[in-house]
Amino acid sequence: MIKDYLKIRSPQELLKLAQGAYNYFCEPTHVLGGPIYVQIEPTTFCNLSCIMCSHSHHSDLRKKNLSREEFDTLFDKLYPGIKKISFVGIGEPLLNKDLSYFIEKSSKFKIHTHTTTNGLLIDENNLRALKEAGLKNLNISIDAPEKELYETIRRGGNFQRLCDNLLLLQKTNIQNRCEVVVWFVGTVENISFFPDMVGFVKKFGIKKVVMQVEQSWGQEYWKAIHAQNERSKLADFSLIHKKLEEAKERGKHCGVQVHYVNIPDKSSKRACKWPWKGFYISVDGLVTPCCIHGTDPRTLHFGNLLVEELEDILNNIKYKNFRKGLRLEVPPRFCQDCTSYYHPLQL
Repeated sequence: MIKDYLKIRSPQELLKLAQGAYNYFCEPTHVLGGPIYVQIEPTTFCNLSCIMCSHSHHSDLRKKNLSREEFDTLFDKLYPGIKKISFVGIGEPLLNKDLSYFIEKSSKFKIHTHTTTNGLLIDENNLRALKEAGLKNLNISIDAPEKELYETIRRGGNFQRLCDNLLLLQKTNIQNRCEVVVWFVGTVENISFFPDMVGFVKKFGIKKVVMQVEQSWGQEYWKAIHAQNERSKLADFSLIHKKLEEAKERGKHCGVQVHYVNIPDKSSKRACKWPWKGFYISVDGLVTPCCIHGTDPRTLHFGNLLVEELEDILNNIKYKNFRKGLRLEVPPRFCQDCTSYYHPLQL
């Protein structure tokens, strides 16, 4: 990944990279240049209604796909300088038929590309398209290694179809060009099954599995759901630690890497660098702080990159005040309860 950031094609790119380094390490209120990393939401359509996803509670969410023309507009404002784009958001990326176009265009300019899917819409055609487009990282969200629990969590999912698609993924040898990683959202129901995920992913030739815990997405209504329903609130870090250690031990014996992210140590200092490295762009072009608490631009956004210039957004009063607030000892209200604000627990 680091070598991708260091691929320089022009003096202008070198300048942008130097500005990005200054922003990241010095944390100025007024940033220079543009972001080195962005997440672009390709769609708000989804084929599932997962119990831990805010999409399931967005009854008024406008359903939309990002178009080629809109992506071209965003890309022209981000390049040069941008080094990585993740095509992720509140929807299922494979529901946007132009996803491979987004990836191919980015890859032509040596930009590292990544997307996350629930895996249920994988087929030979889109796998071939993603592979030929130059996708570098493919994350697959799977929260249980067995049918009943998987289909309870991933409402609308089909475990057998998932397994069939993972076999297809294995047969295409996409991992020769693209890193495939399984992501697991730990909840009260499934945490005990996490060690079994090691053997499960191994069957399909996948060599890495990552655990994260559930988010509140920065939404008061989602925090209320957590408060009312302890089903989804996993606070027992000793249990997480135990299951992680079991999984790591199994991984050593079968060649599967086991990692975790977004399990915060709230006694630590701020780790978040989002306002100085990049941002999240909604399917409507709205720029939000990040992918954790920023997936709903109605909560907070700094402008619309489809109609405004990048510099006007990056250094407007609202964005600069947000950076000032993040440098304070107490996290801004928007960032409270964010699992990425603090350094991770050492488990």
